[in-house]
Amino acid sequence: MSQENKKTLQDFCPFKEITDDGLFLDSDGSQGFALRLHGIDVSTYTDSDWNSLHERWRSFLWLQPNEEIQIVYRKNTNFEELFEKKLEDLHLIQDPLRKKLYWKQIDELVALIGQKARVFSSSLLLTYRRFEGTKPGSKPNSTVTLQQKELEDRLQSLCFQLEEMGISQQKLSKREIHKEIFSSIQHSNYISSP
Repeated sequence: MSQENKKTLQDFCPFKEITDDGLFLDSDGSQGFALRLHGIDVSTYTDSDWNSLHERWRSFLWLQPNEEIQIVYRKNTNFEELFEKKLEDLHLIQDPLRKKLYWKQIDELVALIGQKARVFSSSLLLTYRRFEGTKPGSKPNSTVTLQQKELEDRLQSLCFQLEEMGISQQKLSKREIHKEIFSSIQHSNYISSP
């Protein structure tokens, strides 16, 4: 790969400034933080479950017009297609003995994957952003500075609101945010925004 085609983490991370404890100032002038949410398993959520969760978030999380949150569900797996294909093949098998052997192969595959805990890990992340004035586009804004005290106050307020919903959280540090960004650009991840 030539030097001009190499990408670094900075190419995927538009931060102008980020503190060690994870408060960030984006190049567009927005500032915020990221939280990992615990106590909620969305891996089996249906559309109805997502809609219900969105309604709960809307009623509990009080946001100003210049604030936004983004909820991202990510799971580290690239085996979905493989399992879908195996289950489709299973339905085509008529012989009971062959079907039993095929199930055993699937069980062995699941056991093998289960030994590598990272393969089926998932996370639910909440990113909070506050804008100065109107919400900016993708153009850089160099006039805004990071307001740490205000962000820390908003973080505490948002954490209390999430706790009222029964959702515990962990603020991501600079290192953890970079790790999440790096993980999300790997091919073995599936990212969705509910």
